Amino acid sequence: LAVKAFAYFDEIELLAHTQPVHNENATLDDIVIYTNPAFNSLLSTAIAENTEQVRLEIRPLENTTDPYALISNNPNCIVLTSMNESTEIPPDIRMTLLSKSKLYVMCSQNFTYIPQGKNTISFKELLQVPLITVKESFELQDTILRILSLYGTPKIKANTIDIFSMTAMVNGGLGASFGVKIMSGKEYDNIRYIAIRNAPKFITGLLYNNNIPPNKVASLEKILKVQKRMSYFSPISIPKVSYI
Repeated sequence: LAVKAFAYFDEIELLAHTQPVHNENATLDDIVIYTNPAFNSLLSTAIAENTEQVRLEIRPLENTTDPYALISNNPNCIVLTSMNESTEIPPDIRMTLLSKSKLYVMCSQNFTYIPQGKNTISFKELLQVPLITVKESFELQDTILRILSLYGTPKIKANTIDIFSMTAMVNGGLGASFGVKIMSGKEYDNIRYIAIRNAPKFITGLLYNNNIPPNKVASLEKILKVQKRMSYFSPISIPKVSYI
């Protein structure tokens, strides 16, 4: 028995030396990342400002596209999006949790439709507020608009093409919009946040197929984390990364 046991040592040592070693600077050339309107431009900026040369194809995530089916059918796809915290993720999909946030109404400091001293608002009260939404909506807004439809018809003040136009309109006092509370920078000093009572919590994460090499996911996480100026990703400076 001892002779048989020692006979395996050479084989074990050989296997240990032939295991593939993951390169920390993995190329992302063959990865296609889909994002909703809220993250498309931000991700492009992160890649452009990255010190290492990164080639990554970015495509918009259509509102009618099922992200889980997209990832399952193509192991080279990654989806960057926000979703309801209670969303069930299929077993063949993994997620890197980037941030977890509560939902707020964003409006100008001098917005007359919401009193200055008010720090929370209900869904029913939101029906009386002129809202600004993104033309190609995404899950965060879709969820709130569905809830509002149970109470009545929300007032849509304007329907913009992207989240940056929406922020500019809100900053100018034209209306209010939905969003997660972000760190206030110079360009957001005129915006205040009013928490929506009983609103679902949202999470922002990278969704990907189990077949994607871990080193490629780690490379993308590294690109996103170093962009500390990206207000929408402010929580991802936390060193711990959770996997579901």
